[in-house]
Amino acid sequence: MNAMIDDETLDRQLREAAPYIDDDGFTASVMARLPAARREPRWLRAMILMGMTLLGSGVVYLLSGGGRFVREGVIQLSDFPVWLLLIFAFGCGLVVGAFAIIFALRRTPAAVLKYYAAANSRACFTSSAIWRASASTLSNFFSGLR
Repeated sequence: MNAMIDDETLDRQLREAAPYIDDDGFTASVMARLPAARREPRWLRAMILMGMTLLGSGVVYLLSGGGRFVREGVIQLSDFPVWLLLIFAFGCGLVVGAFAIIFALRRTPAAVLKYYAAANSRACFTSSAIWRASASTLSNFFSGLR
């Protein structure tokens, strides 16, 4: 016998092995008498998460010496040369921009692909066509955030 059985095979074997036993509607009547599941309000979950986050942040702040590490980090950061800080800021901007483009393309892939196909069929698939499609996609993404 095969030691590793995948889920689909196991489900099929269990369905075939145990036929349904007719109970004259007993299961349906029991399910109908059960009370409806109570749903907790969404705001309650959000408040619990926010409260636990604030509590955890406060505990970490107190245990870390009142945020001394933040002050020391700022002092160390001020010792860096300006050109290194500019390169770091530019790199962070590139990373954030790349993530924005990735999420924008995931949000509206059909429109971008249609635009690329139209540009390709006209034989003008240039960097300007890519730029226009990316700009259009980003504007659609940011308009969806409002």
